[in-house]
Parts: sequence; C-alpha cells; structure tokens
Amino acid sequence: NINVAYSRNKSNLLYRQLFNGSLESLIAFLLDNYVNRFTFSGRFSKYIIDWKTSLGFNYGYTFGNQQQLQQNSLITFSNKNYNGGITISSKLSGKFTTDYAANYFTYSSTSQLQKVKNTISSANQNFSLNYFPSVKWVIRFAAEHYYFNSQFASSANYFFGDMNLRYKPKKSKIDYELALQNVFNTKSFTSALLLNNIETVSTYELRPRQVLFKMSFSF
Repeated sequence: NINVAYSRNKSNLLYRQLFNGSLESLIAFLLDNYVNRFTFSGRFSKYIIDWKTSLGFNYGYTFGNQQQLQQNSLITFSNKNYNGGITISSKLSGKFTTDYAANYFTYSSTSQLQKVKNTISSANQNFSLNYFPSVKWVIRFAAEHYYFNSQFASSANYFFGDMNLRYKPKKSKIDYELALQNVFNTKSFTSALLLNNIETVSTYELRPRQVLFKMSFSF
C-alpha cells in the first residue's frame, strides 16, 4: 500500500523558553508563522509458498518546514527524513521458524543560520530463531544490532541478545520460563534525535547480563 499526506498549519503565536536556574518561563509573541509537512510512505509484501517465507519492504520520506524564534529572529527550519527496511519471516521446518528485520533511517535539518546541515543516520537489525522440540517446549534466541552516526556524538555499534526457554504443561494454565537477558553484556547505548536544528543525544545505562525465572498464569 502507498500513503501520501500533506498538512499546513498557520498560527499567529510563537513561544520562547527562558531559564533562570530551576525556573522556566514561557513568553508568547504575536507573530505570524506556519508549519508544513509532507509524507510519502508505503509497504509491499509477498508470500513465497515454495520457500514458506514472507518478504516485506517498507519505505518512507518526510519533508517539513516551520518557523521558530531563534536569536530574536523568525527563522525557517527545514527537515528531511528518509527510511527504508525489509522483513523476512520463514518456516525452516516443522520445528524451526526465523524472523529477520532491517531498517535504515536518515534525519537532516537546515536553516538560514546554518552553513552545514545537521544529519543523523541510524540502522538496526533484528533476528530471532524459534525451536519447538515438542508441544510443551519453546526455545528462542533473539539478537539486535544497532548503529548510529551523528555529527555531535561518536559513531557506535551496539549488540543486544536474549535467550528464552519456555515450558507449558498440557492442560495447565501456568507457563514456566527461564530467560538469559543481555547475552552480550552490553553496558550502555547512545541514541540521538534531530528536530528543528536541535539535536538531543541520550545515553542509557543497561542492566548487566542476568538470568530470570518467570511463571505466568492465564485465566
């Protein structure tokens, strides 16, 4: 399917934030301004019977511009976002299934104040393998690779993984699960967001590798 959308909003108010220690003030200015946004996206999928595999492809493009106050002037910011991805789901045999997904994103922002546009690129891959040795048992391994590149933070690759062993007795309302989380013992990861010439870089501390035992009850 294909999706196309366009919007334009006009306003006569703009706001400016002022900080004084822990206090924040919001000042309103009577100024005509606008926000434009255009989005084009789509997804295609195909199931191949002979391979017992489903293939998917998605894409998207977003362009927008809007006016904001910066350095006491009314500045127009332009943003462009691109993304594309694929998905593959396959039944390898009566006991194995697998899923794979990959996505790539690019964000860029420019204005009259900038000589060089700000750009962030990121990509992530997800892979999972499920094994069904019997009706009662499920063994699952899942892994993720995340990469990002930014002008204001060091480029980095991160790897995440989990393993799960689940057992459900016949005619029982209780599931038992043993999980090994953060297989690669990743300590932290960093992500970035770019919006209207403002880049926000966030770093998250992760729990170390751990083993969990869970019991789930269904009514």
